[in-house]
This record gives sequence, structure tokens and C-alpha cells, in this order.
Amino acid sequence: MTYPNLIAIGGLKNCGKDTVSEMIQYLLNSPKILHKYRCYKLFKNLFKRKYPVISFASKLKQTLSILLDIPVKQFNNRNFKENFYFLLWI
Repeated sequence: MTYPNLIAIGGLKNCGKDTVSEMIQYLLNSPKILHKYRCYKLFKNLFKRKYPVISFASKLKQTLSILLDIPVKQFNNRNFKENFYFLLWI
């Protein structure tokens, strides 16, 4: 039985975990001649993503979205995440 490859990226908030995942996707899906940062900035949206990027908090966000009646999209908004809990106590 073969298992899929898994790459885990950890770090503090706003340290570039999503950017690193985008870069890995680009490197896995683009020709080797384009493996330069300048090419990544220009062509990153041209290559389809073959592999899913899964956030460990995605299920938690979905659950909170149902419980609090808030769209999941809001939980990805930095301003909302840092300031919303004050509204719960008012």
C-alpha cells in the first residue's frame, strides 16, 4: 500500500505559510527552467494546482461558522480574527 506524500508547514501567524505552500505548488507544477523567484512572481497563476493545500484549522472554522452563524470566509480575514472576540462580550 502506498501513502501520499505530506508536507507540513508550521509557524507563527502571518509568517508566510500560505506563500510557501504556493511556492511549493509552483515548483511541483512548472518546468525546471522557470524555477526562479522572478518567474514565480510572474507565472504563479498560470499553473494549475495538482495537490490540495489543507489547513489544520479548516474543520474548526467550519464548525464555528455553523455555531456562530458567521460565514467561513470571515475566519480568513485577519482583521476579523483579531478583533471579533471583543464583540462577543458586548
